[in-house]
Amino acid sequence: MNPNNSIRISELSSVLLNAEIGTSLCSSMEKVYSKFGSVTVDFSDTQFMSTAFLNHSLGQFCMNHKLEYENFFNIVQVTSLDEDGMDDIRLVVFNAVERWKSLESGYDLEQLYNVELPV
Repeated sequence: MNPNNSIRISELSSVLLNAEIGTSLCSSMEKVYSKFGSVTVDFSDTQFMSTAFLNHSLGQFCMNHKLEYENFFNIVQVTSLDEDGMDDIRLVVFNAVERWKSLESGYDLEQLYNVELPV
């Protein structure tokens, strides 16, 4: 692990609940990635993370760079996280890949989300 390309998330917050902290992490990831071409995200000393945090950090980074699933994990290393946490990250990255591919193919996601279901 290159210490220069590492981001210790606990320096942002130990409880990772909201989208704003996720956006802050994404911004930090962008800076490190532009300088080193890879990012290590260290989850040590964190207590909890929400889907909103993950979507606005790792998911948004994946979408910004239109990374395929495998490419994401070649560029972004995740450390100090248990298997359940890694499962959450894998799902967020998978969904981000599907979302950017849908958007790129011209699929109107707004239309999907605005459909009213029959009562």
